[in-house]
Amino acid sequence: MNYDNMKKILILFCYITLSETAASVNNIGLVYGRQEGKTEWSDPICLTYNPQYLSIHNPLPTEEKYAIRGLFKDFTPDYGCDDSGAYDGGSALNKIVAVARGNCTFVEKTDMAEQHHAKAVIVVSSTYVSPGINQTSDIHRFTIPSGTMLKSDFIKIQKLGKTVEMMIYAPEVSDKLFDPCMVVIFLLAVVCVAVGGFWSGLTVIERQKKQEEKEKKKREKKYVQSSDQGKDETDDEKEDEEHLDITVPAVIVFFVLVCAFLVLLYFFYDYLVYVIISLFCIAGSMGLYYCIQPVWKYIPINTRTPKLPCCKSQLEVKNLILYALCLTFAIVWAVERHESYAWVLQDILGLAFCINMLKTIQVPNLKICSILLILLFLYDIFFVFITPYFTKDEEILDVTKRNGESIMVKVATGGASKSKERLPMVFVVPKLNYSPYSSCLNQPSMLGFGDVIVPGLLVGYNHGIDLNVKSKKIYYIATVIAYGIGMIITFVALELMQTGQPALLYLVPCTLITTFVIGCIRREFKLLWNGIKKVSVPENSESPPPQPNDVTPGPDTASVNNVNEEMSSTSTLDSENRSLIRKCICRSKSETTNYGKL
Repeated sequence: MNYDNMKKILILFCYITLSETAASVNNIGLVYGRQEGKTEWSDPICLTYNPQYLSIHNPLPTEEKYAIRGLFKDFTPDYGCDDSGAYDGGSALNKIVAVARGNCTFVEKTDMAEQHHAKAVIVVSSTYVSPGINQTSDIHRFTIPSGTMLKSDFIKIQKLGKTVEMMIYAPEVSDKLFDPCMVVIFLLAVVCVAVGGFWSGLTVIERQKKQEEKEKKKREKKYVQSSDQGKDETDDEKEDEEHLDITVPAVIVFFVLVCAFLVLLYFFYDYLVYVIISLFCIAGSMGLYYCIQPVWKYIPINTRTPKLPCCKSQLEVKNLILYALCLTFAIVWAVERHESYAWVLQDILGLAFCINMLKTIQVPNLKICSILLILLFLYDIFFVFITPYFTKDEEILDVTKRNGESIMVKVATGGASKSKERLPMVFVVPKLNYSPYSSCLNQPSMLGFGDVIVPGLLVGYNHGIDLNVKSKKIYYIATVIAYGIGMIITFVALELMQTGQPALLYLVPCTLITTFVIGCIRREFKLLWNGIKKVSVPENSESPPPQPNDVTPGPDTASVNNVNEEMSSTSTLDSENRSLIRKCICRSKSETTNYGKL
């Protein structure tokens, strides 16, 4: 297949995708309200509608002077179906009526309102929904608009007073869909992956160096004081606490737990959301602490607290102050999380949390990393695209809506919550552009932490793998670039489909395929796949004999026995080295005895 044919196929694919998307996207209109007799209109409220409900010769007005105006009539909680008694007595004549969602289709609701000469019908719902068309003949049947308004917005209309006048129109705004918040999300994600992956690689390299030094000290049989030995053990314990290697069983258990917990969130969201908020405050404050601590440690304050029963060692006062500040920051977010500026605090905590997780968790080889990424790749696709076939919207009785709701989208956006709480485990950026539709586009852009941490593990592995410096730079830089490309593809799919996207659907192939291709080209794939196991550092053939003043006086037999015990615990020393060290110690012991006689 030549280049021209490939280009034609690509153009055709894009054209079909854009055409189908354009036909499925609902238009957005604005609703203004005011108490009868007053001159000032309220802030605009979003109304989603299907333009096919309108006659070609009678579209929704685009200018305020031609807007649909009329008194508002509240028929909720009536459904406005054929058996509705709300329309009796001509109460809908020349009015804009509101009915509840459910019990019949949008076509029937619109038909009922038009028969009673209403100017428009608004369906009140907890979520936006696409008014469908049963048959082609229905398209030109109606001359009044039928749209969906959120319950939260409808309450604002009710609060205006008993007699409310309404105005509906759809102003033309060229930049209605684009918003710079996508750029902020992109920068947050790429910076987090780049910094977290780089730090993760440095952590792996540093840990390997410490392990080499530790083994080297053991093989050289250096004699240290008991206090120094205690210090080394403490350092090793701290080192073990600061990192966590992933195994295949751990990946499988993690995958099962993630799936189970997401389902539990779907059914018990209002209870578990507060648990997640509490855990986010703790994890976010700890992440912020560990991200600031490398700089904070240079503060010249070395005061320590008295040793506490619950602590292995004395704590530094400056570290306690730092964590108190970080925890305070998280608590402020928790208290102010519903305010307009809270997203800034949440993203700072989220950035620190993700970077700390990438620094802490390492994968030992590409095989385990691939298994993890592929499992979560399938998990994302299933809970976004497949679950609507097994679920249903409790409010929807519209026969034109065949599928239910996505478990992932509903949980991530807080749609499953009666308390209107949202999960904080996402980067969130509100719409940053200003237009008449700002109140309509009130859903912020979000990116889950998993979409950053999961590919970031691969970036960290590629930076920490024990290859030459040039190879590490190639893998690291290429994977970060691939992640950025995957994010761009995700945004394009989001704009084209106008629905929540599983980001791992695009991020996992971009990052994994890039790593596989580079590994194959450089003939290093086998090393990447299995991981490079550290080779023990060869021991020096000779060790310096201990000085006379370092030898403890005692029977020669005891000294030889001690040497034998120490030699038996070091399996790596060969017989010649053992004999050499034994002779040196015995000679030193003999010299010490002679010194005593002198």
